[in-house]
Amino acid sequence: YNLYTLQNGEKKQLTTFETSIMWPKVSANGKKIVFRKDYQIHVYDVASGKTTKPAINIIKNNTLEKEQSYTVKEKISNFDVAPDEKKIAFVSRGKLFISDIEGKFVKEIKTNPNEAVQEVKWLKNNKTLLYSQSFNGYYNWFTIDADGNSKEKQLTKITKNNRQITFNNDLSKGVYLSGRNEICLLDLATFKNDIIVSDELWAFNNSNPYFSPDDKYIIYNAYRDFETDIFTYNLASKKIDNLTNTKVSESEPIWSPDGKYVYFSSDKQQPSYPFGTTNSKIYQMALDKFEAPFKLEEVSKLFKEDDKKADKKEEPKKELPKVTINTNNLMDRLTQISPSFGQQQSPSIITKDKKTYILYISNHSEGKPQLWKTTIEPFEKNKTEQLS
Repeated sequence: YNLYTLQNGEKKQLTTFETSIMWPKVSANGKKIVFRKDYQIHVYDVASGKTTKPAINIIKNNTLEKEQSYTVKEKISNFDVAPDEKKIAFVSRGKLFISDIEGKFVKEIKTNPNEAVQEVKWLKNNKTLLYSQSFNGYYNWFTIDADGNSKEKQLTKITKNNRQITFNNDLSKGVYLSGRNEICLLDLATFKNDIIVSDELWAFNNSNPYFSPDDKYIIYNAYRDFETDIFTYNLASKKIDNLTNTKVSESEPIWSPDGKYVYFSSDKQQPSYPFGTTNSKIYQMALDKFEAPFKLEEVSKLFKEDDKKADKKEEPKKELPKVTINTNNLMDRLTQISPSFGQQQSPSIITKDKKTYILYISNHSEGKPQLWKTTIEPFEKNKTEQLS
């Protein structure tokens, strides 16, 4: 688009720019025309036919130079517990803090005061913090020693937001989202990162990517026809499988600790586009065909003698569960876990002894979102109760 005028009913071109002008406005006396071109202000002089860029001076107002104090109470936006379970790191108002496990003694970790911290993770040594911090307007990864013996070190310098990192079992690798369409793998020893998936993430309402319990797969959400499907990425073969592909959204996928199931939220009755969901439930999807436990086997266990070893010096190394994904008829192996009314979302899974606890947010009680728990136990009916 260029600037034109009408003379005796004939149009006359006044400018010959190769990029468009926008929003021309004529001065009150008709001598000047102001417009935007290439995101800058330009002025056209009617008499001379010349276009100039005016020098614009912006006067800085220093009213915010004075320091102000803020409370971190009820403003924690992200946190992580150290592997030794003795310390907590957390983010409040864009600042980074550590504390003891009970939160009695709090210390701020000094980061760049002109930038904001978004999320934080402890590394394996219980000393180093990995965190995302703004850099040129985008969140990038940094590390710093929480004991104050080192300055922060910047790991990435890209014009994309790096976010939502999760670790594998031995805390040797992390997986995170980058920009609009990339999933990246980060080596937590060398801090080398690689793009493993490029897909339609949209950088919009993204679920976290997670390593499988055996660290052989990564599960994540990507969009197909405006709806989120659940995908797995095989780290060895680099093969990607779509586990759902239903034309409605399956969101927030998370592995069960035993590697047999995937839990997610979904409204099976209608697509989420364009208004979102109002009736999503928490579902359990079996990754293979599993037999239910037999009561007779439990009776047989009553007569087994305990294998007692006198010289038991150290705990045997815990073996990771083996994940097997049978992609045939996956959507036929669904079980609804949450109540049949209201909306449920944000599942989290905990197992202890033989019990599995599914925690989630639900508004089925008086329409108010609250934290609920459904307990799954062999030979018992599922029990659902409110936690908050």
